[in-house]
Amino acid sequence: MASPTTTVLVVDDEPAVRMLARRMLESGGYRVFEAEDGLDALRVLGEQGPFDVVVSDIRMPHMDGRALAAYLAHLPTPIPTLLVSGFAEQQMTEPVLRKPFDFTQLLSRVQEITSWPRELGSRTS
Repeated sequence: MASPTTTVLVVDDEPAVRMLARRMLESGGYRVFEAEDGLDALRVLGEQGPFDVVVSDIRMPHMDGRALAAYLAHLPTPIPTLLVSGFAEQQMTEPVLRKPFDFTQLLSRVQEITSWPRELGSRTS
C-alpha cells in the first residue's frame, strides 16, 4: 500500500480510462489527480504539484505523452513518467504499459517507479 502522500497524475484523453486508473490507484493508497492531455497536465502540475509520478497515455491531442515525459524529465526535480498505450507503438526506446491493464499491473509499475532513488527520477518507464 502506498503512502497517502504519494501523488500521481493520470493523463489520458479518454475520461473512462482516467477514471478507471484513478480508482485503481486510489484503492492502492495513492493520492491521484487527473488531466485530459499533456497541456492540461502542465496546468494541473502548476496548480497541484509536485507529483511523484505521472501515468500518461502516449497518443493524445495538443501534447502527447512522449512530449510530456520529455518535458517532465528536464524539470529541476524530474518527475518520472509511466507511458501507457492501447496501440502497438513503433520505435519505442522505453517500456510501455499496454492497455488494457489490470489493477496489479498498474500498481506494480507505479510502485516500482516511486521506489526509484530521486536522482533516477528522470527515467521514463
